[in-house]
Amino acid sequence: MNRKWSIAILILSLAGLVWVQWNSHTSEGHILCFNQWLYHFPCPTCGITRSIIALKNGLWTTALYENPLGFPAFVALLLFPIWIIVDFVRGKSTFELFVRTVFRKLKIPTTYIPFFCLILLCWGWNIYKHLC
Repeated sequence: MNRKWSIAILILSLAGLVWVQWNSHTSEGHILCFNQWLYHFPCPTCGITRSIIALKNGLWTTALYENPLGFPAFVALLLFPIWIIVDFVRGKSTFELFVRTVFRKLKIPTTYIPFFCLILLCWGWNIYKHLC
């Protein structure tokens, strides 16, 4: 991973923060999920924006209901831009080392199987909510 990826993640994280802030002030629902639009069926990440907005407003149980993946997404949206900027200022690459470590760990079955099961559980939860 090189600095280009860090810059891309920084830009995407900041765009995510803007997206959450913009959606915090709109009452209309916006469907940008291609899967939801095409198949009218939720994907594993459906509800993450609503979950992050709920967390931002201190509504922990609502956030959990919308999508449990909103919790790590919220932390990442807050932490990653700060981490990358601090790395740039200090001339370090601790964020890049972190990403490399995460990718290396995700190649190990004892890591990727529980991770994959978590994603499937979130997908099942989204499908259950959609069907009820």
